[in-house]
Amino acid sequence: MSRGKLNRFSPEAWEESDDHPESPTVEPTPVFTLKTGLLSAFGQMRNGQFVVLAGSEARPGTSSEMDEGDKRIKQRLLEEGVLRPKPDSPLLEFVGDTPFKTATAASSVILLRPRGVSTGWYFVNRAGSEVSFGDWMGMLSKIPDDVRRARQGLGGNASGAAPRQVSPFPFAQFAADAAQYTEDRVKGNLVLDRRYAPPLLEAMTGDWDALEPTRSPYSGREQLAVKVGLGSVKNDSGAFARALLFADDRGFEDVPFPAGLTLEAGLPDGAGDGPRTALRDAGTWGALLDALNAPLPAGLGATLTLNRDFGPLALLPLGPGQEQEAAQVLERYRDGLGLSRRLRVGVSLPPALLESPDFPQVLEGALAYLDRLLGVLNDLMQAGGAEPEPEVIAVPGTEGPRPATFTPVPGIPLNQILYGPPGTGKTYRVVDEALAVLDPAFLAAHPGPAGRAARKRRYDELLAGGQISFVTFHQSFGYEDFIEGIKPVMRGGQLSYELQDGVFLEAVRSAGGDLPPAGGGEAPASAEPPVRPDAQVWRMYVDGTAPVSRVRDLALARGELRMGSFGEAPRDLTHRDADELGGRQLLFRDSLRVGDLVLLATGADRIGAVGVVTGEYRFDPHGDPAFATDYAHARAVRWLATGLSASASAVLGRTFSPPTLQRVAGVNAAGVLAALGVAAHPAAPPTPAQRPHVLVIDEINRGNISRIFGELITLLESSKRAGAPEALSATLPLSRRTLSIPPSLYVIGTMNTADRSLTLLDAALRRRFVFRPVWPQPELLPVLDIGGTALDLRKFLYAINGRIERLLGREQVIGHAYLLGLPATLGGVASAVRERILPLLEEYFFDDWNKIREVLADEGKPEEAQFVQRTGSGAEVRYRVNEQAFGHLDAFTGVYAGVSDREFPFDG
Repeated sequence: MSRGKLNRFSPEAWEESDDHPESPTVEPTPVFTLKTGLLSAFGQMRNGQFVVLAGSEARPGTSSEMDEGDKRIKQRLLEEGVLRPKPDSPLLEFVGDTPFKTATAASSVILLRPRGVSTGWYFVNRAGSEVSFGDWMGMLSKIPDDVRRARQGLGGNASGAAPRQVSPFPFAQFAADAAQYTEDRVKGNLVLDRRYAPPLLEAMTGDWDALEPTRSPYSGREQLAVKVGLGSVKNDSGAFARALLFADDRGFEDVPFPAGLTLEAGLPDGAGDGPRTALRDAGTWGALLDALNAPLPAGLGATLTLNRDFGPLALLPLGPGQEQEAAQVLERYRDGLGLSRRLRVGVSLPPALLESPDFPQVLEGALAYLDRLLGVLNDLMQAGGAEPEPEVIAVPGTEGPRPATFTPVPGIPLNQILYGPPGTGKTYRVVDEALAVLDPAFLAAHPGPAGRAARKRRYDELLAGGQISFVTFHQSFGYEDFIEGIKPVMRGGQLSYELQDGVFLEAVRSAGGDLPPAGGGEAPASAEPPVRPDAQVWRMYVDGTAPVSRVRDLALARGELRMGSFGEAPRDLTHRDADELGGRQLLFRDSLRVGDLVLLATGADRIGAVGVVTGEYRFDPHGDPAFATDYAHARAVRWLATGLSASASAVLGRTFSPPTLQRVAGVNAAGVLAALGVAAHPAAPPTPAQRPHVLVIDEINRGNISRIFGELITLLESSKRAGAPEALSATLPLSRRTLSIPPSLYVIGTMNTADRSLTLLDAALRRRFVFRPVWPQPELLPVLDIGGTALDLRKFLYAINGRIERLLGREQVIGHAYLLGLPATLGGVASAVRERILPLLEEYFFDDWNKIREVLADEGKPEEAQFVQRTGSGAEVRYRVNEQAFGHLDAFTGVYAGVSDREFPFDG
């Protein structure tokens, strides 16, 4: 077969020979196939970009796991018509060759998945072996320049896009600049970061799958350094990576890192045996060992370090020839159950290499090593994320299976209280705690400060969608507001009284609790429409023909039909003109009638369920997190039978065609039901579907707990929830309704320990809630550059809180929020101290100004820099607030000037 006759998507269109490297002026780059059973997609490197070829398929919509940037790319491709619905298919199709910056971005847009996992692209070489995209790109510094350019699709040196230019790094100048600040390392780190982080960040930029270079200023305590983040820096959701530029050989965090540039990747500090459990899998074990011992450019070597839990800190050499030693250390790590999960790998580039002409190539090879390793470590964290639930110490006599009405989220308590001093971010943290219950995938996909805005938007969506309730307790809040009460109502100018449900009962009902509405007695059963005498029969796919579908299962459980938006952003169709809608949208909104029969198709010849339409069209993107980005269009259905696997050709005499929604002509509803053996009326109405609901109670200790909760105190306990072996119910005194609390209701309270001591909280409530402390985090505060002098707000708050804790106790320390949300100037900080912190100290110490002076370290400062000045002696001692001090930088730095650097637990 001649090369010109080959199919452009065929792997034979490009063949690799390990013995004879490709000629960049003759051979094209290979065509890669995306490894997935969901669709077909193909790509190729051209001019330094990864190009998805015309005809490739993509899933419609977006997902909560996708990066925001990839969502925007997907939306732009749809708007420009590059991605269009594929005829007779639920998928989208690329109508032209489409370039992406990276192969990972292409995978994300096509499969709706997050960055940081394997790209999934591969081709088959001449030997019949699969070659992954990552292995094909390889360590670009280890191959000849013409081969490297060919693999990037750049062609020969005389044509194609110019390669990215990276110059040697000016380390000697960096070290000279650092030497000027040996007496003021805080200021030195500010200056060095401003000068050297940008060129270092530019040098790190490349086509990486897992690495994401970001500006991450470092203010060191032990040595002068510059830091660039290369991923999620030290959070609990995944592996981290960073680059540290050291000016000397003093070491860092008791590890003897040398002067130069150190690249580091690893697993974060903390408890958790999930990664260790994952390492018991032979494939995972082998993948990590291969990544640890992968070759590096000549002159470089990697080292492995474990936490002190495993003994004295040591740098274990890695690389070819070190496989046995690495395996032995990794075995100790794997078997160290209960010990720290921290594991770090470092690669150091010495100063001479940084200033060498070979620096760009060597750096690229080192980063390629780190990129592959970080991908394996991320997989390790994700694979080990779901640790097996430990055996529960059961109450004697209560063993036995629980009804499968709702599965609680593992590791999340049903009742919890976040407690701590003022300003520590308790209410701020509620957003993440609620998402951990309602949308944990979205929470994991948007970690850290960078993802906060997205997490808050998602929280607001769930709040608007009725899955979150929020209430603040106060002295006047009572049982009638929280549970049920008789309230005055004006109707037609006449005053009357009605029994109304409070916040908690509404939350119970939203969580799927079997509770009739207020108003006396059981609510009358609604007369659901029967199958119409002239009913039409419709066939509909929900989430296509996927064998397992969460969307389809939710629709059946909730008594609904759900339709997607076919690649568009979900929008309400209720009041849109017919000419604005597609054919399937018109059918779903207008043509389906209440009383029509609908068949849920799960394949071209397979009927999975049958039901009768009971409600008009409604737009509901917030009914469940699975519907947030697609499947927001709903019709209520009374499912007459589910779990079917009937043959469409046997029942209807034909198979189904591809369109999502279609009327089945030539059949009648009665005949279809008879053929399926299904009655037109189910024996009993289904019970309410339980779904997770979060009730947030802010300032829970400010109300009268016994008066507000009433009989709820007993029912809240997890073992007393509906469906539990020891489940209890209570009769509400006003409405005489029976109340039991479903296990799908989560209660999150916040409590200010300075407002009322934790010891005064109702003992019954204390036993039924898990209490989680939220303490100040000074490390979240910045180091400000005030006219060339550093004002370290971390040390400022840390020093103040240390003195408050010694004088009063930990419950009265000051939260970091008091120094957030203000101008990054001396005036902004002064305003917070004068108007927020100083009045709080007056309240804490009952106007004992001598102790306030001690907290602010005024005794050791010059008089003009003292916030509170003291005059006179004995009985004539007087105190006054010195307004001029708020304009002096020394007044603020003097608060922590007398404390040694080593006393501050900040590593940047």
